[in-house]
Amino acid sequence: MGKECSLTGVLYVGPLFVTVSIVNTVAIAKGTTAALPFGTILVVLLLYFFLAIPLLAFGGLIGHRFRSDFSAPCATKPYPREIPPLAWYRKTPTQMFIGGLLPFSAIVLQLHHLYASIWGYKIYTLPGILFITFAILVVLTAILSIVLTYVQLSAEDHQWWWRSVLCGGSTAIFMFGYGIFFYLRSNMDGLMQLCSFIGYNACICYAFFLLLGSVSFRASLIFVRFIYRAVKSE
Repeated sequence: MGKECSLTGVLYVGPLFVTVSIVNTVAIAKGTTAALPFGTILVVLLLYFFLAIPLLAFGGLIGHRFRSDFSAPCATKPYPREIPPLAWYRKTPTQMFIGGLLPFSAIVLQLHHLYASIWGYKIYTLPGILFITFAILVVLTAILSIVLTYVQLSAEDHQWWWRSVLCGGSTAIFMFGYGIFFYLRSNMDGLMQLCSFIGYNACICYAFFLLLGSVSFRASLIFVRFIYRAVKSE
C-alpha cells in the first residue's frame, strides 16, 4: 500500500512542483510580479504535507481495506502466447496517432478559444459548451480505446494494458503540439513568457494524459471482461 500511495502522491505533484519551481525561479530572476513570494510557497507546501498527504493515506487505507483480488474474465495459461508479427497499422505509434488525432479534432476549436482566454485578452463565455466538449472528449476516448483494443486482440496481441493508456493519453500530445503552434502565432515573446507558457501548458497536458489514459484503460478493461466472459478454456 505504501508504494501505491507514494506513486499517487508524486505522479502528478512531483512534475508540477519541479515545473512551478523552474518558472518561479525565472520570474524571480526577471524581477516580475508573477513570482510567488516565499510565504505563499510555504503555505502551499504546508497545506500539501498536512492536508493532502493525510487524505491520500486515508484514501489508500480505505482502498486497501476494501480491495479485491484481480480475477481474469476467463481461464488463463501460465505461459504467455507468442505474438505474431504485426502490420504497421496495428503497432503502438500508429494506434497512438489514431487514438489521439480523432478526439483532438473534436476539441481543437474549443481548445483555441480556451488558450485565447488563458493566454490572451479574450473572455471565455461558454462554460456549458466547454463541459459538453469535455464529455465528448471522454466518450470518444473510451470508444476509440475499445475499437483499438479489439483490433489489437484480433491480431492475437494480448499486451493491451499499457497500449490502451498510451492510445488514450496521446490526445494530450496533440494538445501540447497545438499549444506550441498557438505560441508561435501569438505576440508573446521573451524568456519569462516562454517558460510560463511551456511549463504550465505541459502541466495541463500531462494532467489530461493521466486522465484520458485512465479512461481509456478502464474502458478497455470493461470491454475485455465483457467479450471474454463466456469464453471457456481448458
